[in-house]
Amino acid sequence: MGYGADKASSIQQELQTLMPRLHYFAAALTGSRASALDLTATICQTALARAARDKGQTPLLLWTLTEMHTLWVQRLAARSGPRRGEPAEPELFFPAAPRGRPSAATASLAKFIAHLPPQQRGALTLVYGLGLSYDEAAEVYGAPVSTLMTRLARCHKALSRWMEHRGAPGQDERGASSTRNAHLYYEEQAA
Repeated sequence: MGYGADKASSIQQELQTLMPRLHYFAAALTGSRASALDLTATICQTALARAARDKGQTPLLLWTLTEMHTLWVQRLAARSGPRRGEPAEPELFFPAAPRGRPSAATASLAKFIAHLPPQQRGALTLVYGLGLSYDEAAEVYGAPVSTLMTRLARCHKALSRWMEHRGAPGQDERGASSTRNAHLYYEEQAA
């Protein structure tokens, strides 16, 4: 028993703490509650089986998010047919509402996020939802920081267009651009 069992127990405890964050990212990637649960469960099993020997000095959160992204990409590659299917389930992007039902604005924003491509939803989730740095999020994707920043810029641009389409002005009374306001609004909603 000894050291190996202690390490596995420690990983299991840490995974229990990380579960909501892992599920949040899985939901952003898959766009489906059932698929997100499956992906999260698979990654937790993988972490319990391999993390002690494979993750090295990488924090468990980054290691599991990276493994999750890799597995998701592998599953996509194994699928036949188009890669861009139905939009995600908007309910996956509702923040926890204290009174049960989200406001109309929150529901509308969740629907917008659900229509983003999965890699963009994932980038938003990693940086704004989970609070990872650009470097950490790029590590999860196995891509340069510039690629991550490009995905976020596309999200910001799409969000800005969406807000303008909904009637939000291009500038607020302080002169800040709608892109910045959209960015702040998303951060508030994702928190």
